[in-house]
Amino acid sequence: KIHVSSVNAIKGQPLNAKCQIPRGEIEFVCFGEMVKGSHFFTLSQTTHLPSPLPLLLLCGTSLSIYPASDDGNGSYSVLNLDDWIIFKCRTDEASRLVVLRKRLEAAFWNAISAPWQGMKGLTPKEQDAVETLGSVLKSAVKSSDV
Repeated sequence: KIHVSSVNAIKGQPLNAKCQIPRGEIEFVCFGEMVKGSHFFTLSQTTHLPSPLPLLLLCGTSLSIYPASDDGNGSYSVLNLDDWIIFKCRTDEASRLVVLRKRLEAAFWNAISAPWQGMKGLTPKEQDAVETLGSVLKSAVKSSDV
């Protein structure tokens, strides 16, 4: 249950009612605090994620890639975020996501080490990674039906 003070609890928002996601599908929700009540949990500081891409690219401390054990031809891999959350996807997409995440991390560290330089202080690959992140996230939001 979303906390009543959350904007996500307002009627018409995707998180204002009990989850209606069909079996076998996943809904991503990020939250800042979870409190256990007598019969339910209450989440506060919530947001609905239309895609797992923000998790894979911006969250956690490590993103690793492993071959999928049930895939005999090597066309699928497993992305492992912090040895906790796993995703199965095509190997070429998984490797590109890992590279993009590493470039975004480098861009972040360069940006906070010299914030007065802004995007000009980033290497061309880092600038490209930041622009790609913007495009990927916009595309994910547009493709969702939320």
